[in-house]
This record gives sequence, C-alpha cells and structure tokens, in this order.
Amino acid sequence: MAFKNAQSSRVLLGALNYSGYATNVSFGTTSDALDVTTLIDTAKKYIVGATQANYTIDVNLDTDTTAGGLWSNATTFKTTQPSPLSYAPSGLTTGSEVWLVSALESTFSSQSTNDGLVTASLAGIADGAFDAGLVVEDLTSISATGNGTARDQTTATTNGGVAHLHLTAFSGVTSSIVTIEHSVDGATAWATLVTFAAATGLTSERVVVAAGTTVRRYLRVVDTLTGTPIYTRSVSFARR
Repeated sequence: MAFKNAQSSRVLLGALNYSGYATNVSFGTTSDALDVTTLIDTAKKYIVGATQANYTIDVNLDTDTTAGGLWSNATTFKTTQPSPLSYAPSGLTTGSEVWLVSALESTFSSQSTNDGLVTASLAGIADGAFDAGLVVEDLTSISATGNGTARDQTTATTNGGVAHLHLTAFSGVTSSIVTIEHSVDGATAWATLVTFAAATGLTSERVVVAAGTTVRRYLRVVDTLTGTPIYTRSVSFARR
C-alpha cells in the first residue's frame, strides 16, 4: 500500500499556490448515464455520456492585499476565468500524480464565527475535459537560462495532451519563456512540444497539445530568460 499524509497535498490555482491557505481540498468527477433501455430489456441499460470534474477549496481567508496573495487572487479570478487548476494529492514532487483542469468558479462564500477565523470556500467545475498527469518540475526557483532534467514517463503516447504552468513568484526585469521538450531516449533529438507565453510577472497558462500528436517518452522543461528575472514555477503534463 502507498497511503499518503494529506499534509503532502498541494493545490495551485492560477498564479497562486493555495496550499498555504487551504484547510481542505475536494476533487471529484461525474459522468452522465444515458438510458438506452428498450422494450425487450429486462434490466436497465446505460451508456456513458459527458464527464465533468468539480472542485472545492476551503481556506483560512487572508485579506492581505499584496499582489499575488489570496485576496487579490480570489477577487480577480472572476475576470480571468477559466484558470489552470492543478491538484496534486501526493504533493508536487517531480513524477507525482496531478489532476489538471481548466477551472471555472461557480460559488464563493465566506464565513465568520465569534470564536474562530474568517474562512472562505471556493467551488467550481472544469471547463472541458479533466486530465490525470504527472509533475514534470516541482515549484522551483529559476534565475538562469537552462535545460531541466530528462523525465522518463515510461512510454510514448500518440494522442497529444495538456500542460499546465503556474508561475507563483516573479521579481527582476524583462521576461522568461518556459517550454516543454520531448525526446525518444532522453539524451538526443530534443524537440519542442509546448511553448508557454512569455511571462513578465505572476501568471499561469494551460496549453492543449492537439489530439493525434505523438508525445515521446521523455520530457524536460527549458527556461529561457531575458534580462535578470527570478521566478518560481511548477510545470505538469498529462498525456491523452
């Protein structure tokens, strides 16, 4: 067995690491059951219809208005939807499992009690498909252009995928570009698979690799800096 302490769990939404505020994270999926029972059937029959993912994040509300904090993220999320949400139940260590969704917020509520903290709850649904992937690079501070470590994902696949970037800290000047490359053997013939938009501050992005695209066995993250920025980023990829 491989039970995990929930203290390892991490959740990133947009450009914010919610893990330091969250007290509970729930993630679930549902599928429509379409009734195809006919007159000759003696038992109900169904086929699977559309699927949907939903999430809830309960937090201790921090009203510090510092840019990139919980309050600014929560109040601007409604204008930037959908945003990438990455839920890593075992943590963001490279190679850990992670759920990737394009998150829409459907409800936001806050609660106050006389003998407790001010708390809040964000809940929403996925815009489109949900994907199960792996962390390619943990939340890592970057200050120089360079190639990341080759990550062996066991086998190549042939139906594209989806990538998430969460850039949760940024200082310095000019910009950075984060890309994901893939390789057959992890040593040669690296080719660009995903290019995220140039970043000049806190940001996040979801990139879908088209269906039918071959994704080679090995992945790595490449950081290309212009000027002298220092930033912290997490990168994940899910094969389809």
